[in-house]
Amino acid sequence: MSEAPQDWVSVRAIAWVLDDAPCPTKLMPALLAIARACDEDGRGSCLAVSVIAQQIGKSPAQARRDIARLRGLDLITLGDQRLVEHVPEHVRPVVYNVALHVVGPKPVSPSRNPSGFGVQPPVIDAADRPPRRRRGKMSAAKRAGVLGAGACTYCGGDEDYLVVDHVVPVARGGTDRRDNLAPACWPCNTEKGALLVEEWAAKRIAKGRPWPPEPRKAPKRINGSQGGA
Repeated sequence: MSEAPQDWVSVRAIAWVLDDAPCPTKLMPALLAIARACDEDGRGSCLAVSVIAQQIGKSPAQARRDIARLRGLDLITLGDQRLVEHVPEHVRPVVYNVALHVVGPKPVSPSRNPSGFGVQPPVIDAADRPPRRRRGKMSAAKRAGVLGAGACTYCGGDEDYLVVDHVVPVARGGTDRRDNLAPACWPCNTEKGALLVEEWAAKRIAKGRPWPPEPRKAPKRINGSQGGA
C-alpha cells in the first residue's frame, strides 16, 4: 500500500462517515478530515494534528482529544507507520485507518430543544398547536455590541461587511441571547444558513473546501454604494 497523494480525496471513506459511521456529531469534522486522506480501502491517512486542527477549526489540543475519542469509539485505528518513516521524527504524523466495517446509526445527544436536529418532533394537531414564538426586534445597542467584536467569527473576513449571526440558528431553537450572537460576514452567514457550526464544517470538509473558510472580502463599492444583496 502506498501513501495517497496530497490532493487525493477518498469518496468511499467520506461516504462512510456521512452515511454509515456511528459517529457523534461533534466528532464528525475530525473523522471527515482523517477519512478524506485515506485510500479507497480506508487506509493510510497521515495528516499532521496541526493540519487536522486547521481543517476543523479547533486548536491542536482539541484535535488531539477528538482523535483520542475516535480511537476510543473504534472508528479509527493505527495504520501502517512505515508510510511516514521518511518524515523527520519530530514532525512525523501518525498514520490512521478508518473502520469502514463499523456501521450503525448516528448517536443522538440529548437536547434542550425538543425539536432540535436529530430529534423527531411530536405530531401536534393544528388546532392544538401553540402560537409560534415571534422574534423580537433586536435593539441597536445589542446589535452594535455584537458587531463591535470586529471581524467575522468564522473566517476573520472584512469587518466593514458584518451582520449578526445566530450561532444556533433560530430555526433550530436558537435565541437572541448575547451568548448566541456573533459577528459574521454576509457570505459566511448565508452559507451557514440553518446549520450548526459543526454541521457546516462537516459539509465543507466533505466537499474538499477549507475549514475554517478563507477570509472573505467585501464587494467593491460602485458609485458610492455597497455591492451585493
